[in-house]
Amino acid sequence: MRRRLAPLIGVAVFGFAFASCGGDSPTAPAPVPATPAPAPPAQPQPPAPLPAPAGLHVSATTDNSITWTWTAVEGATAYEAQLSADEVFEDTDAIVTTTETSYTVTGLSAESGRHLRVRAVAGTAEAPVVSAWSSHVTGMSAMPPPPPAPAGLHVSATTTNSITWTWTAVEGATGYEVQLSADELFDDTDAIVTTTETSYTVTGLSAESGRHLRVRAVAGTAEAPVVSAWSSHVTGMSAIPETPTVSVCDRTPQVGEAILAALSLTDCAAVTNAELQTFYGTLDLRERRLTSLQSGDFSGLSRLSHLYLADNALTELPEDIFAGLSSLTWLKLENNMLTSLPAGLFRDLRSLQELELHRNPLTVASLPPGIFVGLSSLEYLGTFAADGTGLFVFPTSIEETARSGNEIRLQVVVPHGAPGTLRIVLTTARAEVSEPVVTIQAGETHSEEFVLMPRGRGWQLVAVWDYRSRYPESFLQDPTGFSMATAVLDNPGGTRSFADRPDDISGPQIHVVYATRAAGEDRELDRNGSIEGSFEIIQEWLESEIGRTLRLDTYNGELDVTHLQVDDADIPSDGGELRGDRYLGHISSLLPKSPSKTYAVLFDIHEAGNLGGLGSEELGTGVTFLAGQTPASSARGGPASSNRRVGAVEQTMLHEIIHALGGVGDCAPNSIARIEELHAGCGNITGHVDDDPYDLMGVEVIIEEGSIRYFSGTTLDADRDDYVGHGRPGCFDLLTSPFLE
Repeated sequence: MRRRLAPLIGVAVFGFAFASCGGDSPTAPAPVPATPAPAPPAQPQPPAPLPAPAGLHVSATTDNSITWTWTAVEGATAYEAQLSADEVFEDTDAIVTTTETSYTVTGLSAESGRHLRVRAVAGTAEAPVVSAWSSHVTGMSAMPPPPPAPAGLHVSATTTNSITWTWTAVEGATGYEVQLSADELFDDTDAIVTTTETSYTVTGLSAESGRHLRVRAVAGTAEAPVVSAWSSHVTGMSAIPETPTVSVCDRTPQVGEAILAALSLTDCAAVTNAELQTFYGTLDLRERRLTSLQSGDFSGLSRLSHLYLADNALTELPEDIFAGLSSLTWLKLENNMLTSLPAGLFRDLRSLQELELHRNPLTVASLPPGIFVGLSSLEYLGTFAADGTGLFVFPTSIEETARSGNEIRLQVVVPHGAPGTLRIVLTTARAEVSEPVVTIQAGETHSEEFVLMPRGRGWQLVAVWDYRSRYPESFLQDPTGFSMATAVLDNPGGTRSFADRPDDISGPQIHVVYATRAAGEDRELDRNGSIEGSFEIIQEWLESEIGRTLRLDTYNGELDVTHLQVDDADIPSDGGELRGDRYLGHISSLLPKSPSKTYAVLFDIHEAGNLGGLGSEELGTGVTFLAGQTPASSARGGPASSNRRVGAVEQTMLHEIIHALGGVGDCAPNSIARIEELHAGCGNITGHVDDDPYDLMGVEVIIEEGSIRYFSGTTLDADRDDYVGHGRPGCFDLLTSPFLE
């Protein structure tokens, strides 16, 4: 810090008293002294006033108590403490007298807030003297540590219609939450069931049906529950009956005949489940004039690898027709009359690699959202349908639920001589269609590979061949020659959420918000992995620096990011340009208030000038103005890893988060709040230090110029004396913040 202060010259003035004295004089007779009048009785002096106690702070917390401590007041014989639940401190709030310099309130529930003030007492019981009340200090009872995730989860019993899972009891747990999924994705549609047992049974299944289960422990109280992380999920399958659930004799005749032929048997009544289960190979039902199938036609064929149902007249399929076919790798349904598909049709086909649906009158609108969810092994999906509007639609692949920003490689082959335009577009579950990703002008055989970067969950990749009136009549009758192949290299996802979703953990946590202007550009940083990558870098750096990380709000194991749209017209203005503090206040007003949530906002604003931000503990919010920069893309300073470095965006975000958590305190020895010359002209200057301009919270102060230059480096309190690990009670310390773990 450069401080240029004009010297102040002090003059000390000392005073001397002179006494005059004279020479000797003749001695005169001493007069007889008069009897003095009696002195009036001494009047009692009023006692000296007492100062209010200083240094009041929260010195200890448990999950049911808070302890405040203060500095002893000289001359005080006792102290009066007043506790309030609402900061109002009315007459109804009892006053407690103590001779200690601390006070503890007990019997609280976890994460309960209380407010306390204290005053000193002296004098006597008849004439007490009390000081003014101190400023009140707010405390919050601690969150009990979460229990460990349950261990030992396994399938302990099965029947033909049920599966039972069992796990090891968790010490201190009051119950367990169980989530069951049919597709291993465990999303919001999968209900969570609470139980006090260490086992769970699902019933009502068909034979050989697979289900996936995970469990977490619950502790704490009903008002303040604490949950563990989810266990790894375990897959179970209902048992195979000794005799077929549906006799081969009772199945659709063409299906029964094909099964007998595949098993080289002649008596349908003699077929056992063991024989069905051991069959591994192909069941060929092409050109069998099938118009319908019934539930149970393929039950027991759990090792069936190829099923051909092409070239029939099927108009619909039962939702459970493929239940239990967990080994199926090829399914051929082309050249039928299917107009729609039930949502759970492919639920059990986790080994399926190739699915043919072309030459069916299917459309994108007729495919229910989630129809392809769970097909994690799928490599090829062929669909080709005239939808009645002059469009041939290929819903190629695949609703997925992992992160966005990953690659999907698509190969499209257009046959020779086919006129028109092929458009590759992305749709969402709400059937919103994006601009074309790829456009191919046909006319000759064309083969090309494309790499697509889908954004968001619930997408479907759709290829549309737009022939309009130019399409040959002969091709309408036999639309062959088109093929599309997709290879999902990494599953995409990245849902946009407009509200804080249910928390994976309870207690204090930092919720991330991606804000955009209503009239500005939306770069969808909450969808493309940029924000998640940026916070991964911050977490790695904090772990390497102080051995702790931020308690980030997550949903289903991934960073929970809320999208917020900000309209400048809603922000109060004095007629000039909108300042950063106006944005901070407005954004904070749009966010839900909770003592357990602090908000880290990335505002994708381009008119804000240089990258910067503002943070406020009072508002519980820190805002970073991106100014066109992208999280996780810059590389100044940071850890040793060459490809995961803390850049300017990460430094600014963490800087504003620390402000929002209460740092840096004025009590820090290097806080610039101590420089009195700054207070007159620099406004609110708290929250920064000046001992190292490369400190994450550092500034350089130039008093002659009346300015402060803010820095945001990668030194995290180098001397550990200002805001990290200093150990001084009542002074902000990042290491003891409940928002870290």
